[in-house]
Amino acid sequence: MTLHASPVGFHDARSSTPIPAEDAVDRPRLARRIDVAVRSAPLVVVVGPSGTGKTSAVAMWSAGPTGERVQVCWASMDAADADPRRFWLTVVGALQGALDAPGVQGLAVPARPGQDFVDRLGSVLVALSTPVVLVLDDLHELDDDRARVSVEQLRKALPRQHRLLLISRHDPPLRLQRMRLAGTLAEIRTAELAFTRAEAVELLDAAGLDLPAEAVNHLMATTEGWAAGLRLAIAAVDLDRDPATVVRRFGGRTPLATAYLLEEVVGGLGADQVEVLLRTSVVDRVCAPLAYALTDRPDAGEVLQRLVSDQVLVSALEDTGWYRYHPMLLDMLRARLTSGDPTLFTDLHRRAQRWFEDAGEWLEALAQSVRAGDEQLAAQLALRSAAVLAFTPERARLTQALLALSASPAHPDDAERQLCRALAHYGNGDDEATLTWLRWAEHGLDVLPEPRRQIATAELQMLLAAQSRRLGDPGRMRTAALAALTAAEAVPADASPVLPQLRVVAMSLLGAAELWLGHQGQAEELLRSSTLETGDGVLGPSAAAYHEGLVALSESLRGQVRCGRRRADGILEAARVSGWSQAQESGAAWLARAVTGLQSAEVHDAERCLALARRTRIELRDPFLGAVMDLVETRSALAGGDLRRARRTLVAVDRWVLEHPGLTLVSVMRGCLGVEIELAAGLPEVAAAVLTDLDTRLTVAGDADGSGPDRVQLVRGHVHLATGRPRWAQEVVEPFLRAGGAVSAEAWLITALAQDRLRQDASAMESLSRALGYGEVEGAVQCFLHRGERLALLLRRHVAVLGGHEAFVVRVLAQGEGPGELTVGPSADPARSVVFTERELSVLAYLPTLSTNVEIGAQLNISVNTVKQHLKSINRKLEVGTRREAVRAARRRGLLSDPS
Repeated sequence: MTLHASPVGFHDARSSTPIPAEDAVDRPRLARRIDVAVRSAPLVVVVGPSGTGKTSAVAMWSAGPTGERVQVCWASMDAADADPRRFWLTVVGALQGALDAPGVQGLAVPARPGQDFVDRLGSVLVALSTPVVLVLDDLHELDDDRARVSVEQLRKALPRQHRLLLISRHDPPLRLQRMRLAGTLAEIRTAELAFTRAEAVELLDAAGLDLPAEAVNHLMATTEGWAAGLRLAIAAVDLDRDPATVVRRFGGRTPLATAYLLEEVVGGLGADQVEVLLRTSVVDRVCAPLAYALTDRPDAGEVLQRLVSDQVLVSALEDTGWYRYHPMLLDMLRARLTSGDPTLFTDLHRRAQRWFEDAGEWLEALAQSVRAGDEQLAAQLALRSAAVLAFTPERARLTQALLALSASPAHPDDAERQLCRALAHYGNGDDEATLTWLRWAEHGLDVLPEPRRQIATAELQMLLAAQSRRLGDPGRMRTAALAALTAAEAVPADASPVLPQLRVVAMSLLGAAELWLGHQGQAEELLRSSTLETGDGVLGPSAAAYHEGLVALSESLRGQVRCGRRRADGILEAARVSGWSQAQESGAAWLARAVTGLQSAEVHDAERCLALARRTRIELRDPFLGAVMDLVETRSALAGGDLRRARRTLVAVDRWVLEHPGLTLVSVMRGCLGVEIELAAGLPEVAAAVLTDLDTRLTVAGDADGSGPDRVQLVRGHVHLATGRPRWAQEVVEPFLRAGGAVSAEAWLITALAQDRLRQDASAMESLSRALGYGEVEGAVQCFLHRGERLALLLRRHVAVLGGHEAFVVRVLAQGEGPGELTVGPSADPARSVVFTERELSVLAYLPTLSTNVEIGAQLNISVNTVKQHLKSINRKLEVGTRREAVRAARRRGLLSDPS
């Protein structure tokens, strides 16, 4: 690009495009961004704090290919240019220094430049054939209203084919919002000016620095790509020493960086702004109310807004009301604060701690109390508020904060800090250390004054219950959770801001314990109560998801298929939207979906959900759920007819039961599955022996009569059927006929099969109808599958006789093992639409036998004449004339089984 000499009396340096430094890094990304901006809008603003490389970026762009030939005219502004005549002299000087056009060279700035002069300038520029980009650098130097008027006049006078590019540390004094809406403004700001990691490495290479990745990572985190920070780091390196060591220690406290920040960033600020910066530097982020608490200045929020507008390495976190400082500025400010009055330093941290605790920001409050250097206060604060986060996804951050607290194992006055150490070890998964520190803390609780003793007791029992959950000890978990609830109730309401959270956690732990012990009704009531109290304002949605997921799982295991699936789907949809569908807290919901998938005979979907449940690694937190995963896999193998796999995965369940003997519900479900596997293998006597063993274990566990929960009784009913005891089967399932859900469906099914064996045909049809009704409502298909050909025959008879639940029966038969297909609806064989009475079906069932009419009547308790009347009706409906033809026709229509 050809640069023209400036007119006499105009300083060359101010009217010439700056020449990039020899070690400047070519940044095509940024050049392209500027080029796009220049092409798209008549006004381009490049805004960023001191040292962000604004001028260098635009200068390098102007020196390279711009795609379309343009003429760059550069003017560097200073404070004197706030005077209107001086401003126009600078602008005209830049144009005359770069353009040979006679009209431009003939421009003269009057003593009092007015609108006439501005119009004349516009007319001269219109005549130019080459597009002009007029760059006004350091526009922030113009800080009064006269400058705003001059810049606005220049913007309006510039013809459409030309561009005005403004470089400034803060927004130029123009109506930018209106231009944004009109699409006439292009902006390049701090984030785009920052060096990427690749660009920073290139800059380091140009300086002869080959640093390890760790050092580069530290440099990028410290400077956030700030150009001045990167160059200060390079300047700080002593090539006679290890550069990597210097870079790793580099920050706002490095002398070169401190000097630059004080001179270029803080130096031009007023005393009020500097005071706000210093006092608020004790926190990592600040908002107006917090700034007020730290500074006692009601206008502190306005000062923060001015700092953002002035681009003083202070940025607003969009739409949050919070502000953050650049890491190097924050580092420098904290160094100056700590080197001053130590009393002020401690006081500010305590102010911040109180503000954050009142605001519910317990982790930040804990961090502030640690920084204040008062560990005893920090421990008290941790227990009365932050410790509850050990039972949320924030446990990792809490653990790091608590590890900063020291404690003496044997000192009774250290009970609170000992308990904090136990919480830290719990967060790290160190079970042995957790229990050790809990024992030390328990010895010192009695010397604590109230209400600190009550709070510490509640936290200790809560942690003991949570640790017992991890170790798979539901009895101890139940005892500790009850003790935690009792202790929490004794804490005065104003002594801890997290009392509701403490009660929720204790209630959920108690609910989990009851679930493990097989008390599902009590468990669901407790877990639902804790779920109602969890939410964004208490423990957060992920904690609520865990509690509600346990409810969904319990419902699913109890055969409430529809309810369990709906609840689990709601949890997982919320998790998907929030991005934590693979978090541990979602594991129970995925497992509930797997259970309901199996109950609905959707095996592939169930196995997919089981795989997603395993990905959450929830078994690390909850061994009960780990065991249920293996139970579900066993059930899946059994549903698919893979008995070898089912036996193999059942061994995995045995390991859980052996390691955690208190998992009563798991033990029961495992025993039931063992029985069902033997029944599926055609070994009813072996199944009966397995059931006897289960009864023995239930009796030892405290179930005096050995009857066990509903699943045991349903399995017992199947065993009785398989071993030829249909009346016993009816008796054991009778209490569950009105339980609802899949349990009632299976109980009525067992009853129907038992009645069929007893030749109570009408009752069998009625019982089967009830079973189908419950099954259809719940979508519970699985309990109807693999029950033998006789059930398939009964299902066909049900459709032929009663005509209800056709779609569900088709679904069952399509996935079952009955012969042929069942057609229902308008396309069905007309013969199948004939309705038989219950008594006719009973008589029909005896036709394949050698029984005489007299014997049939005796069996059915009806007269021989009535038998004859039924036979006539059967023959007429089947359109046959003999008993043998009736049997054949009935078999063709699925009303009788085929002897083959």
